[in-house]
Amino acid sequence: MLSLSTPRLNLTQITEQEWPFFLRLQQDPDVMRYVSDERREAEVRQIFNSRLVRWETHSRHWLCLFMRDRHNGTPIGFTGFVRGDEDMAEVGFILDPEFHA
Repeated sequence: MLSLSTPRLNLTQITEQEWPFFLRLQQDPDVMRYVSDERREAEVRQIFNSRLVRWETHSRHWLCLFMRDRHNGTPIGFTGFVRGDEDMAEVGFILDPEFHA
C-alpha cells in the first residue's frame, strides 16, 4: 500500500475503512462548495470505489490519499491527483471543515 509521511501528516491510499468519512465529507455543502454539485450516496459510492483501485505510476485513474494527523491520528481529509493527457495532472483535496482556515 502506498504511504507517505510529512512532519505533520500521514497519507495512505484509501481503503474501505475510510468510506464513512469520505461520504460525510462528500455530503457536506461547505466541503463541496467549490468541488461539485450535490451528489447522491450511490454516486459518491461509485466515486469512492473507483479510488480503491490499486494505483501505480502509469495509472490513469485517481490516486486518492487519506490524510491523518501524524501525532494523534485525527482524520483530516483526502488528497490526490489524476494524470491527464500530455503529462499534465489534476490535483484535488477535500478537508474536514474543522481544518478549513
